[in-house]
Amino acid sequence: MKTIRTFCLMMVAACAAVSCDKDKPDEKNPPVVEVPAAPFTLTAVESRNGHDYPWTISRAGVTDSVEEELDEMWLTMYNSIVVTVTPDGAGEFPGFNVRSSNTSAVEVVNVNSNSFELKRSFAQRGTEATIEVWNGSGSTMQKTSFQVKAKQMIEPTAFVFEVDGKRIEVPLYYSWQEGDQHAVTILTIPESEKDANTNVIHKIVCAGVVPENASCDYAQIGRLLVEKEWVNWLKGQGKDFTFYTGVNSKFEGSLTELWEHNTMYTCLRRFGAVSKQYEAPIRIVLSKNKSVGQKYGSAYVYLPFPTMDDYLEWIDVYW
Repeated sequence: MKTIRTFCLMMVAACAAVSCDKDKPDEKNPPVVEVPAAPFTLTAVESRNGHDYPWTISRAGVTDSVEEELDEMWLTMYNSIVVTVTPDGAGEFPGFNVRSSNTSAVEVVNVNSNSFELKRSFAQRGTEATIEVWNGSGSTMQKTSFQVKAKQMIEPTAFVFEVDGKRIEVPLYYSWQEGDQHAVTILTIPESEKDANTNVIHKIVCAGVVPENASCDYAQIGRLLVEKEWVNWLKGQGKDFTFYTGVNSKFEGSLTELWEHNTMYTCLRRFGAVSKQYEAPIRIVLSKNKSVGQKYGSAYVYLPFPTMDDYLEWIDVYW
């Protein structure tokens, strides 16, 4: 009997704990007020990696990032989202209510007359929440619900190059060794371009990160062969090698800066090759705040010569 009684007490305590946990989200949400029904539209701005990304939220709750292809709205410890409630009709807007279905994942804070902020819960015992915004009640209620997911950090999985207009992804790993072991050939220069009179110029653009909303804001990319003779020759061809930033032929800075200086070129000339297969590859490092969550990737431009000696012999003959 004692065993049964102990078990029953444990079950009662467990049910009470579940009940308390169920009630906690409502305690953390803003208080509900009675306001008349009035139509409204939701928009949002996500602040991430030094840039503000606009979002649209349809009446059906479909979220869409205007500047990016992703549709899922995510919160991490490195971004924030402010949602604006805009009245659709004329006259004074009566206001709105807002709640998160899971404040252990996503919290609603800083509510004012026309906006509220979404933040990842510091405790984060959940991974997603439904955000409900409404006014009125019963048959006249105006309501929009949308999903928000939460994670401490979204790691980058690949770096994107656009080579002669073709998208190529370079996978990222947790060490240099793994990156070099899985180095990607982003361009193979054909045999036909060994004719020194051809001078076909290939455009290589640093085009993005996978996923787009990765929690990284800092990049290091190098080492590239960027001699002044090569840069000056390119300028004579009307090409601006914006990627080149210093004597070490290495980019190091914010992703925002990289997207502004993201273009390099290569050509089968004496000074035109970018990290050929005989040498160290193009090495990519992405991180948050220069050191957090570092990921590594490697890439080559493949030249049509079996060995480095063959390449040097070709240079001696033609250049």
